Amino acid sequence: EDHALTPFFSYRDRSDWKEPQVLPKIINTRLNFLRGYGLSADGTTLYFSTMKSPGVGGFDICTSEWRGGNAWTNPANLGAPINSRLHEACASLTPDGKTMYFMRCNRMDQNNAEGCTLFRVDKQPNGQWGEPTALPESINTGNSQTPRIMADAETLIFSSDQMDGSRGGMDLYVTRIREGVWSAPLALDFANTERHDQYVSVA
Repeated sequence: EDHALTPFFSYRDRSDWKEPQVLPKIINTRLNFLRGYGLSADGTTLYFSTMKSPGVGGFDICTSEWRGGNAWTNPANLGAPINSRLHEACASLTPDGKTMYFMRCNRMDQNNAEGCTLFRVDKQPNGQWGEPTALPESINTGNSQTPRIMADAETLIFSSDQMDGSRGGMDLYVTRIREGVWSAPLALDFANTERHDQYVSVA
């Protein structure tokens, strides 16, 4: 069943992948949003969403640092202003770690989210996160989810079930930011189906 999903991780030592291990219990709790885990570009910081207290409200984005082997640090809540009384999840960071994209949703349980808006937040010179800003209405049409910023730090893939040209369920769309302006989202028709299409990962 869906609620029995268990997150594993593996890492590559030289050329060989290590045997997958279950994420430790300090991270892997029954209070987590079971989808939308994210990693920093260097693979050492895990981003996930949980209702585990202490929290700001609802599902909050937390981080844990990988120390090698099966060693992970105790999760740290990113706090306000990223986390709010609503539900936040699906953090995706630019390769330099200075910009984060995430979704804030009106409703969320372990498996599903509804009424979501995509946000961007930038790191300040002091290392703290600034105030998140919502992406434009052309992207946020009522239920935009699962943002993934690509390695160029300009191309964003996300999912929505409330955009023109939908094939059914959540479909994937791509938009690009150039000189501060986001392009009109284009449907990834080669990948979209009548089912839910989400949670991409691109090298």
